[in-house]
Amino acid sequence: MALTSPRASLLSCPGQSGETESREWLHKLPELQRASIPPRLPVHVQDQQALVKRRVKRKQPSLHHLKAREQMFFPGWYTQSPPSGQTEQPQRRREQLPVHLPPLPPKIKSSQKVVSTPSIPRRPSSVKRSGQLDNPSKIQFYQYSNNDRLMISNGGVLSVCEDEFDFVTFERWEEEYNYDCKLMSIPFFALFKKWKPFYLWRTQARNRKVNLARKSVQKNLFIVSQSLGPALRDIRKMCCQISDMDLYHWDKKHTYSLHEFQDIQFKQLQEVSTDLKKFQGLVKEVTICACRNYLSDPLSKSDHTNDQKKEKIIMQINNTLYSSRLICFIRLVDYLVVNTLHILVVNAVTKLLSVVHEHVRKTPSHDIIKSWGQHSEAKTETAEEGMDGKCSESETPGVQPMFITELMLDTKALTYKPSEEDFQETVAEIVGWFQKTVMSVNTLTADVDLYSLTQPTLYKKLTNRYEEGPCLKSFIDDDGHLQRLIQYIKESLQFAFDAAKVYSHTLEHFLLFYKENDSLDLDKMQQQDHGLSFFEKALKINHCEHKEALAIQQKTHLGLLLVDKTQLKEKFVSSPLCCLEVINEMLTKLAKKKLDAVIAEVCKAQFKLEFRSSTTAEFANFLTFLSEIQDRITVLEMEQETVSQMYNLIYMYSVPMPPENLVVFATLQPSINSLHNIIDEAMAQRDSSMDKFCSSLHKDIKQMNHEVRKTKLKSQDPQILDINADPSQIRLLLGEIQSSIDELQDQATTYTSYQKIFKMSAQASGEASVEIIVTKLEDLWKTTEFTVLSHGDSKDVFILGGTDDIQVLLDDSIINVGTVASSRYIAPIKLKVEKLLRQLSLFKQTLDEWLLCQRNWLYLESIFLAPEMKRQLPAEYKMFLNVDKSWKEIMAKVNKMPNAFKAATQPDLLETFQHNNTLLDEMQKCLEVYFESKRVVFPRFYFLSNDELLKNLAQTRNPQAVQPHLTKCFDAITQLEFALLPEHSSGATGTAMDAREQETVYSKDIINMISPEGENVRIE
Repeated sequence: MALTSPRASLLSCPGQSGETESREWLHKLPELQRASIPPRLPVHVQDQQALVKRRVKRKQPSLHHLKAREQMFFPGWYTQSPPSGQTEQPQRRREQLPVHLPPLPPKIKSSQKVVSTPSIPRRPSSVKRSGQLDNPSKIQFYQYSNNDRLMISNGGVLSVCEDEFDFVTFERWEEEYNYDCKLMSIPFFALFKKWKPFYLWRTQARNRKVNLARKSVQKNLFIVSQSLGPALRDIRKMCCQISDMDLYHWDKKHTYSLHEFQDIQFKQLQEVSTDLKKFQGLVKEVTICACRNYLSDPLSKSDHTNDQKKEKIIMQINNTLYSSRLICFIRLVDYLVVNTLHILVVNAVTKLLSVVHEHVRKTPSHDIIKSWGQHSEAKTETAEEGMDGKCSESETPGVQPMFITELMLDTKALTYKPSEEDFQETVAEIVGWFQKTVMSVNTLTADVDLYSLTQPTLYKKLTNRYEEGPCLKSFIDDDGHLQRLIQYIKESLQFAFDAAKVYSHTLEHFLLFYKENDSLDLDKMQQQDHGLSFFEKALKINHCEHKEALAIQQKTHLGLLLVDKTQLKEKFVSSPLCCLEVINEMLTKLAKKKLDAVIAEVCKAQFKLEFRSSTTAEFANFLTFLSEIQDRITVLEMEQETVSQMYNLIYMYSVPMPPENLVVFATLQPSINSLHNIIDEAMAQRDSSMDKFCSSLHKDIKQMNHEVRKTKLKSQDPQILDINADPSQIRLLLGEIQSSIDELQDQATTYTSYQKIFKMSAQASGEASVEIIVTKLEDLWKTTEFTVLSHGDSKDVFILGGTDDIQVLLDDSIINVGTVASSRYIAPIKLKVEKLLRQLSLFKQTLDEWLLCQRNWLYLESIFLAPEMKRQLPAEYKMFLNVDKSWKEIMAKVNKMPNAFKAATQPDLLETFQHNNTLLDEMQKCLEVYFESKRVVFPRFYFLSNDELLKNLAQTRNPQAVQPHLTKCFDAITQLEFALLPEHSSGATGTAMDAREQETVYSKDIINMISPEGENVRIE
């Protein structure tokens, strides 16, 4: 309520707070329910119970008001926020306190001047200061004290306090009373009389404690002492300066070896140790001066008494107290120094960890490192440089690795030197040096020079306190943070070497190849015979390894570590080179040997073929060699191809070779071509040579017969039977006859063998030509495969691609095999040819059935996949499923084994396709009957093909499906216009669909027919 209102507050008694005392006085008033005489109700109130039970409506506070009330810091000003249950229901009314109205005077007709009631009403907080008294015979009187009374009359309420009075009407009194009750319901006003003295008491108690603390600090704090304060500040300043000193030294532009890093840290710690000794001397000097100044000040200011004994006792007491204070001061200095040294160690380890961690963050991931090993380093060199650029240039340009380690080949294994254990031991040793360096500074509590300042006579009593000085070693050992930092450094080193080990695994294939080369016996390998494949493989592998070894970077950036592979690269490069030297020597020797052999044989063959025969034996030898060289030329070509491949390897891999060998090799191909030409010429002249041979053989036979007759005549010589003939002459004659017979026998044998050889040669040539034809056909079918294609979008269903080439090849093969079967030279391979002919016939029949089945299956698949077919033709649908399953199984096997000859000649495959084709024919007939039944119902379906009719039948619920086929069914109708269904909302959310997302939905009602000319005919 505003105090500036014309209706001011009630006057209180002298010497008391008006507002507070009036509120206490109001609380003494009786409640409305306890009044013995019912009060008079206001004029506008008709129902007394309604007035008593009515509830005062209160407006809910605004959000701005609530925020403003939360900022009020007076205790009790704002009550506790309602529980969660009430906050969840903001519309619920808060319970209002009942409004207690003061007793109103009833209408009493008695003439009594004063009516006393046993219950005294509560005084409102404010009444009107002016007004006149009504008829005193109609009043109620309430007395609260001798000087404080309340009188209620028909006109209003009068409050009398000593010589002053206030008067208000009933309506105003009731309104102010309600305001007072509401005001007193606020905790701040209700508890104000309690909070005010509490605040006064708490302020005084707090001020007293602050004053006591201030005096205690001024008395006991060293920093405020005139003697010890400046020294303590100087020592603290020196500690701050010394704490900025680095125990650890590192140049970010330099990469250290482990030994170099260890030496630099040792030198740095030696310099730091010198500075710490100077620091220790300065601290000691400042402390001693401060202690002496502190002892001199109290003694000079002490009061001198006449009693020497009393003075001596006082001095001893003062010395004891001052010595105790100095001991505390010295211990404080020690704590400052020890704390500074401890900070030095922690900062050094922290800096070391930050540097290590900064480099470790640039370590490539294991996946990236492994990817280097999946390709050759020659190809991944650009990727590594790009990775290094990302790790260095993008973040910290010019950052070098911290340590360098060398990847070594030790006992046929890849190891790092120095190893991870060496790094861990060295770093732990350096951290230990940090601790030893700072622990070299002695504490003042153990300094003998300070004993004189602590009164030796009382030293024994203060020893226990004096020995409780700080211990730097225990601080370092008990510092969990420092131990965690050291552990983090170890883990970082371990992480770096884990990446290095992963990188070493990428070079394992070099190590395996090195082991294989090292285990080879090169001398034994030179003594063995090797083919072309050996040289191809050996040269390729060794040259690839040599190339990859040359591409190995000598140094690789792995974040913290710089891996040096100089020596390892030299070993990996030299290993294939040693093998290549031996292989190159073997290849050149073997190539030269084979080249010489082929050239010699070609020259010999050329000589024999170019020799002009004159005798029967020469003609026979020529013809025999001509038959042999036809087979031998193939071997020579193979040898020539082998030699050419060897020399190609020599050219490809730059194998050192004498120039004369290359000149000889250049004549190889012309020599082979020349031999071919000579053979062709000899074969062209073979018939004439054969005629010459036959004529020569006929002459020789005639000559032999003539000699036979001559020998026969000699054998009929009369001397042989004459008993008187000379035996020596007869013996000589018989010897001549015997030698002639032997010669003639040899000639006859030779001539007979000539006849047999050339007769058998013709037979063998015919059989060989037939077998070559069959072999070529078999080899051709071994490499012929079906073209298998995926059907539609499915990856598990396949069909055959184009088979035109296979059918042409099949027809040609059947003709060729049939021709071979009718040859007179087929006897040795007759069974083989008959089997091949049967298989080709089976292949042709199977392929025809196969393609027929595929064509029918493709046609019926789209039909029977429609749901309508399953309902209309259930039996045929099951039949199609069986055929479909069989088709997919067969094609899955063909996809795995696409060889055409093997796939088409499998057992029972022809019968399977014949059975499937029978089922497909039955399904087509049933389907035709089904379509005929639909066309009978609607004859215009006769204008549609089976596929078009099926599309319409499969979409019976979609009237729009008939649109593409209207022109075939009806001449003058090209399109039907259907009515649109009414638009629907999106449903529960009530949100309208986006116009772009709405789809046009048609009904089944036709409203217009559209002709080819564009004429619209509306259907009512």
